[in-house]
Amino acid sequence: MFKCQVNVRMIPVKALNFLFYAGLACYMPYKPIFQKQLGLTTTQNGLVQAVDKIVGIATQPISGFIADKTKSIKRVLIVWFILAAIFIFPMYFVPPVDFPQSQAAYTCCGSSPGRLSCADEAGQRMECKLQRNESSKCENTNATTTTMCQIYKDSNISFPDMPCTTPDPVQHINVTCPLIGEDRGEVYGITFSLMFFLTIMSSLFLAPSPALIDATGLQALGKEKVDNYGLQRLWGAIGYGSIALTVGLVTDAISNNGQIDYLFAFISVSVFLLITAGVCTKLDVVSPGAHNVFRGISALLRQPKIILFLLVVYFLGCSIGLQQTFLFWYVDSLPGSTQTILGLAIVANCVVEIPLYILSGWLASKTSYNFLLSFGLFCYGLRFLGYSLITQAWHVIIIETLHGPAFALPITALCAQATLLSPSGMVATTVGVAEAVYWGLGFTTGALLGGVVYNSKGPIVTFRGMMVVSFVTSLLYGVAVKVEERFAKPPETTAVPDHSSENESPSDEDDQKSRPNKKNIL
Repeated sequence: MFKCQVNVRMIPVKALNFLFYAGLACYMPYKPIFQKQLGLTTTQNGLVQAVDKIVGIATQPISGFIADKTKSIKRVLIVWFILAAIFIFPMYFVPPVDFPQSQAAYTCCGSSPGRLSCADEAGQRMECKLQRNESSKCENTNATTTTMCQIYKDSNISFPDMPCTTPDPVQHINVTCPLIGEDRGEVYGITFSLMFFLTIMSSLFLAPSPALIDATGLQALGKEKVDNYGLQRLWGAIGYGSIALTVGLVTDAISNNGQIDYLFAFISVSVFLLITAGVCTKLDVVSPGAHNVFRGISALLRQPKIILFLLVVYFLGCSIGLQQTFLFWYVDSLPGSTQTILGLAIVANCVVEIPLYILSGWLASKTSYNFLLSFGLFCYGLRFLGYSLITQAWHVIIIETLHGPAFALPITALCAQATLLSPSGMVATTVGVAEAVYWGLGFTTGALLGGVVYNSKGPIVTFRGMMVVSFVTSLLYGVAVKVEERFAKPPETTAVPDHSSENESPSDEDDQKSRPNKKNIL
């Protein structure tokens, strides 16, 4: 019979996951569109998002090393959370790009739902905010709508006699247009520089925190109970999903005049990080300490199965890097986009995450951690296909239900596999290396290359290109694992020693002796 009991010792770990990911929900999804509102280009946005994860490539394993050597993860987490909050909050006060302004009279007419065709005397490429009056006949607008449209040079159109492509009357509208592209003035000026600097400084402490939180839960469980990791991590999904919608609703409520005010988001993430630092003081987790970290890591990296594991983790990181950097950027440009829609999309993916975190251990026992990693990549391929097909902002809510199998199952498999492979006293370091490949190297590649392709080829080509990469990599990984298992030598027992007893508290040992095999520790 399946029984369930609450392990009181794990309550602070659950609270840690809930509060930390609730804080991230106030910040991470909205940061790219906040940068877009400041005036950063797609390439600049990719650079800023990528440097966030480049920093993590080094800081995740280094932070894990510090935690293992000092035998105190909680002290490292407390300091990291406080410093992250100190550098995140000032981002709100970064000044927007000072665009050169060009005032002119434009002739616009409806050309397709939600879009306008515009031209000016100079034929310059511009981005303009069109404030229409009640006599406007342009499609999908009303008396108070402020709409963004792109103006491109067209040698076949002469101002002001612009031919209409629909029966709608031509509208003569006075607008103020900030130049964009090469003509806009500032490119890598004060706005980009400040966001770049603050992102680097905050990432020094925020980027390694998820890996340290994962290591905290895994050490508290011990290797004997690593399959129950998903039951701790699901509280992060609950925190993320429950807070994201609130942030979206409040942000919409306090915003006006077409400008989104992210003050509530930045205050919330800072408060949550400080509260999380307080919760860390209640953690009861002590690492046994590592004797030779570098020798242990080098021994792991010489094993073919570890190389395959890190390769699939890398491609999973590429997928989430592209998705998290440019999905909301794209959805923000679709008809009907609001901050509430974005919040609902986050809620949708978190709702699906929760049952999969609960079932992750059972699914791993019926298949394998390698299968969960491969299946996650396949689901990312389906997500990118869906992104390329949506035409309304609310459609993204449906596609985001794939986030559960694409993220929850692979991240659980990643952490559990890294823990089982870790040498004695090196759980934090090993998990840090794996997550540095995922959140650091892979995410960076997805954000940087995604920004280049998105800027040159557009979102549809970008998403469909990553769809192909995800499908192909999923298939190749499955084949490679089968080949490696067939020809691999029997593992040496010294390579991955079992030190679960060192990581379990006396109460856990007593429980391990008395409990049936099917009991689940929450």
